Amino acid sequence: MHPPVSVSNADVVHPSPKEARTTSKEENIGGSHPSSIHREDVDTRKAREKMIVRKLHHAGVTSEHAYLAAVGSIGLSLASWLTSRRSEDLERADRWGIFVGEWAPTFFALGLALANYEQKEEPAGFVEAG
Repeated sequence: MHPPVSVSNADVVHPSPKEARTTSKEENIGGSHPSSIHREDVDTRKAREKMIVRKLHHAGVTSEHAYLAAVGSIGLSLASWLTSRRSEDLERADRWGIFVGEWAPTFFALGLALANYEQKEEPAGFVEAG
């Protein structure tokens, strides 16, 4: 039989606090932790987003259309709230106004994505008349 082995804290190697905080991207991407992001998933999602913006652009939707929809959504939210407040109870009127008002950020985000796509589509040296 072997004699019992004793291990003290001095024998155990612990990473320094700086080493423990810094990890490479490769360790985070594709790790075994459920919340780790897989690079393929990120690339696939970005490709899908670009495809949606491209399809909207080719369908004739411009960034100005999206911005107008956002401003319209804000106006519609106010109008919906005022109309609903007169005919229904205040809680339901608030819900209608909030529901329609939540569209504005989505339209603004679409407008930004379309504007970014439109800038990439413009030929070099193109100056808009106006």
